[in-house]
Amino acid sequence: MAKSKTDTGELFLSHFSEVYVCHPGDNVLLECYVRHQRVKSINWYANGELVEVRGFRIWHRYQPSTGQCTLYIRSVLYSDEGSYCCEATSLDNTIETLELKLKIDNRKISITYIFFFSFILIYLFR
Repeated sequence: MAKSKTDTGELFLSHFSEVYVCHPGDNVLLECYVRHQRVKSINWYANGELVEVRGFRIWHRYQPSTGQCTLYIRSVLYSDEGSYCCEATSLDNTIETLELKLKIDNRKISITYIFFFSFILIYLFR
């Protein structure tokens, strides 16, 4: 990320959540909105690494007409958990960032797995 940052609160309008929770394999959409009349460029960072605009599994898009900034993550992995930052650069080169967190919830166990493991246990202990 760029080294000179200010957080004046003037570029970002809103975001839907500060913490997004998903399950492994989910497709995730992180969104925030900027004052598009004042923004020159948008960059996204995943755990400190710049995200390519046209990446393979993770990519982002900026709609200048609406100010919508979106980061897409296809088929979330456990390694995707962490910090995601949207960095907005204004026309006068002021840089602001908005941090969003992605948490992976692995507590959801599929009914298929429960059935499969129950079947194995019944088979082994009969």
